[in-house]
Amino acid sequence: ILGLLLLCWLLLVVNLDRARPLFEEESLILNQGYKLLTTGVYGLDMFAGYYSMEDRFFQFMPLFSLLQGAVLRLLGIGVYQARLLPAMIGLLTVAMTVAVATRLRGRTCALLALLLLLCWQWSAMVGVPNYHNHFVAGIPLIDLARLGRYYLLTALLGLCAFWCFLQATATRHWHYDLTAGLLVGLATLA
Repeated sequence: ILGLLLLCWLLLVVNLDRARPLFEEESLILNQGYKLLTTGVYGLDMFAGYYSMEDRFFQFMPLFSLLQGAVLRLLGIGVYQARLLPAMIGLLTVAMTVAVATRLRGRTCALLALLLLLCWQWSAMVGVPNYHNHFVAGIPLIDLARLGRYYLLTALLGLCAFWCFLQATATRHWHYDLTAGLLVGLATLA
């Protein structure tokens, strides 16, 4: 399982900045969080003058945008930096899937879940993605983790909440219930 997790990390970070063209929405999402962290305004300069969207723009839920803005502020601006956070979220999603599957059905089930996430091609390969099709490899986890969008953050937070719920059920400690509730709340902001 550890070897497959390392393979997953390698698949996600190699050529991250050259895997596909940058979609318009990727730049919109990261710009909001970066602008808030640098200027204190949650808006988009791209739409300046259009109903004051340079001061407020609420098309996307804020959590992923804020996390991505923090990564860009820390590592600098670039396509690789913008897509590094989704790659890390993808790897954590795989790791949490393994943890939940192990907790529910054991290591064999966890290995099967891991293999399905990394190998099962759900859609045909399309070569060059367009606005309506984000899939290049046809393996949803690999494709979405290499794209600067918020899709996998919700899955990760949901899996973490479910793991906390399982822990709360098994141990009867209230802090797991509280943590699960907080994670569900954060998932709605993702």
